[in-house]
Amino acid sequence: MKLRKIVVGAAMSAFMLCSINTVAFADSKKDEILATMENTQKIGPITVSDVVSSKVYDWYESNDPSKSAEGKTFYSVDVEKGAYIYSDMDNTQFIVAISNSLYDLESNYDIMTTDKGYSCPAYSYDVSDRGIKAFPSTKNSNGTWSEGLMWQLNFTDVGYTVIRVDIEDESYYYAFSQSDRTFDSVTSVTLEPENTTVTNDTNTSENTEEENEIDVYSMNTWENIKVIDALPEKATAVPNSSKVYVDGKEVKFEAYNINGSNYFKLRDIAYAMNGTKKQFDVTWNPDISILSMTPGNSYIGVVQILPYKAYTTVGGELSTGNGKSKPCSKTNAPICVDETSVRMACYNIDGNNFVKLRDIGKLFNFYVGWENNSIVINSSSAYNG
Repeated sequence: MKLRKIVVGAAMSAFMLCSINTVAFADSKKDEILATMENTQKIGPITVSDVVSSKVYDWYESNDPSKSAEGKTFYSVDVEKGAYIYSDMDNTQFIVAISNSLYDLESNYDIMTTDKGYSCPAYSYDVSDRGIKAFPSTKNSNGTWSEGLMWQLNFTDVGYTVIRVDIEDESYYYAFSQSDRTFDSVTSVTLEPENTTVTNDTNTSENTEEENEIDVYSMNTWENIKVIDALPEKATAVPNSSKVYVDGKEVKFEAYNINGSNYFKLRDIAYAMNGTKKQFDVTWNPDISILSMTPGNSYIGVVQILPYKAYTTVGGELSTGNGKSKPCSKTNAPICVDETSVRMACYNIDGNNFVKLRDIGKLFNFYVGWENNSIVINSSSAYNG
């Protein structure tokens, strides 16, 4: 089978048998680049260009303040694609993990630097696999770089990159997310529909650009991924007996409350939204593969969401459950919107994947609310946060 695309998973670690490998550098034109940098800010000890917004967070080991006396600081920075990070201090090292994880950066798992990558039986990795273009400075005898070390951040499909900056004996942590100044530092990516007119038995409506915002970006931010990673691996799914209305019509779903949130089958939502402005198809694409260096976390083929396409029924949609609570397990099985991977909270119940209803509402920008003791979905209104 020909694999059309490889996506490096965001929760993987390197095999122990990996060996260090030297990687190639980008041509250095740092003086020209520094002179033309825009929207630069000094964030922590480094200079960052093309900054849209930034925040500082206290980050504790294991996400538990009681387990760390001092905690750590990490910087969450929204930048435009192609932004640069630059250090004007001696003894600097920029470090990125294959897994794109702050925790792996802290523990030095599967890490890569400007001049060091990893070579494994399955694949050879370097910083370019994280969408980074490296401009080295002068190498010090202790293995770090003299002032002038610079990276350009071009990102990968997930739209964010986590980086550790070591200067002398201090470490600083950064989560860089790709943003776009034209969206006022908010959070959406507009995908052009192939057909801007959606027709059903009762009405015909035209989509506007605002209505067609597919919010892939905010699904893949570090903040959202951190929330998903913190969800328990095992939980109890409690049947949700509330009525559900889609555009004013009652629809019966097999739905569950897990950890205080409502979870629905992805195909059931697609079936119920068919014929609206926010319709989408769900399919299995064997030609997209997720590659992880941890056994069991690689996937050949993915569930793929195709925005604006009429839903193709497969049978079994909107079937009802037995009304009993059930054990469920969190799943990291990949989901792609077109060919961009997205992170959504997802649990497996009786062999079926249930996604958080609000994640789908946020992704497609449709209203999800609680009104008169009922769950309300409105395809004509914007997501309400």
